[in-house]
Amino acid sequence: MSGDHHAASPPIPERPAQAVRVFHTSDWHLGVSVRNVARSDDHDAVIDEIVAIAAAAAPDLILHTGDLFDGQRPAMIEFGRAIRALRRLAEVAPVVV
Repeated sequence: MSGDHHAASPPIPERPAQAVRVFHTSDWHLGVSVRNVARSDDHDAVIDEIVAIAAAAAPDLILHTGDLFDGQRPAMIEFGRAIRALRRLAEVAPVVV
């Protein structure tokens, strides 16, 4: 999935003095397949976009509120994808899942 297909993100507003900025993400559903086609390439592209937006927003905290995986027993490859993505986000700000 090319970055050309994504809508441009709206500009990030200036942070008011003494405000805390929290970046919220959720519902990644890593490991989902649609009509027996894995969505891993789409997930990788969206994770890249999420990391870029988080970096531009410069939050104080990144909060992932659930549905990181699509099922109760994700494959190890999806655990690896999640760990890599969360580590990338942790380079931007502390992450809470």
